[in-house]
Amino acid sequence: MSTPPEDVESVVRRVEASAAAAKVFTRSCAVLAGQWSSVEESITAARLNGGAGLGSVDPPLAALVRLGEETVGYMAKFGETWFILRTAGSLVPKVRFHALVHAFWRCVLDLELAAVVDVGGVMVGLDE
Repeated sequence: MSTPPEDVESVVRRVEASAAAAKVFTRSCAVLAGQWSSVEESITAARLNGGAGLGSVDPPLAALVRLGEETVGYMAKFGETWFILRTAGSLVPKVRFHALVHAFWRCVLDLELAAVVDVGGVMVGLDE
C-alpha cells in the first residue's frame, strides 16, 4: 500500500515557511536549501503516486522550487569575501534580489491560479 501524496495545502504551507525563512535570513543557507529540497521531494512523491492532490498545481510548484534553489545559491555568495568586495558599492545585488522577489511573486500567482483551476476541475468532476 503506497503512502498518499501530500495535499496541496500542506505543500503550500511548507513553501510559505521556506519563503519566510529566506525573507528574514535567520537560517543558514544549508537549512533553507534543505527546506526547498523537501518541497521538491513532495512533488516527486506526488508524481510517483499518479499526481493525485497536485493536479495542475505541479508545474508552478516545480518552478518555485527551482527559484528557491537559485535564491539559496545567490545568498550563499554573500558568505564569500571576494563577492562582498567585488559588489561593494554596486546596485547589482539589490537589483538581483529585486528580480528574485518579482520572480517569486509570479510563481506564487501562478500557483494560486493553478490551485483555483484544479479545485474547479475537481468540483466539475464531482458533479458528473
